[in-house]
Parts: sequence; C-alpha cells; structure tokens
Amino acid sequence: MADIELEGIDEVSANSEVRIITLELMKIAIRKKKGFAMVAREYIRNVYQLKHMLDSQKE
Repeated sequence: MADIELEGIDEVSANSEVRIITLELMKIAIRKKKGFAMVAREYIRNVYQLKHMLDSQKE
C-alpha cells in the first residue's frame, strides 16, 4: 500500500494520533471478539478506500 502523506503534522502529533487510533482499535477488537491485527487491517483497508473515493471526486 502506498504511504499516506501527513502534511503539516509533526512527528509528536502523528505519534499521538497513532496511539489514540491504536486504543480505539483495541476497544473495537475486544467488543467484536476479534484479533487486533484483523481489526487493524480492516481499518487500514477502509482508510485507503476512503482516500481513493476522495481522490476520484477531485477528478
């Protein structure tokens, strides 16, 4: 998968966001009784699908 650019976000802010997302994904994994990796993969797929949809709207 291609890297998503984090424009204008410093490393500390990006790390903070990653921690928040990780905690939320852990909560979802527990609630759905699925492994964290499975939930994280689904989240990543959704992020790239949304990015593709938004990019296609620009055209």
